[in-house]
Amino acid sequence: MGRHITILSYHLKEDAEEEFLSTWRLLNDLNFRYAGCLGARIHRRDSDLNYYEYATWPDKATYQRSSALLPPAALALRARLRACCKRVEEAVELELLAEHLNKKLRRDYT
Repeated sequence: MGRHITILSYHLKEDAEEEFLSTWRLLNDLNFRYAGCLGARIHRRDSDLNYYEYATWPDKATYQRSSALLPPAALALRARLRACCKRVEEAVELELLAEHLNKKLRRDYT
């Protein structure tokens, strides 16, 4: 399959959720248009300020060169995103070996 998965964790500052989410959407739009990202999801753990991003890339090489393909505006968005956070951690990189999706969801991933 070859798909590459990245999981990042964001530990937000108080009252930064709205700014963080709007910036996250803008930055991921650029990742889709310029860098080859196939999809990204953001999750929150219960009601605390810990957020987790799950992004899918065609392969590891695409992910590794993604930053170089982004327009200059992405740097400002990354800085804005990080300003919303106490801490950002790239938790895990994974290689996707297999997936089994509900037929209704398959069109979202292909």
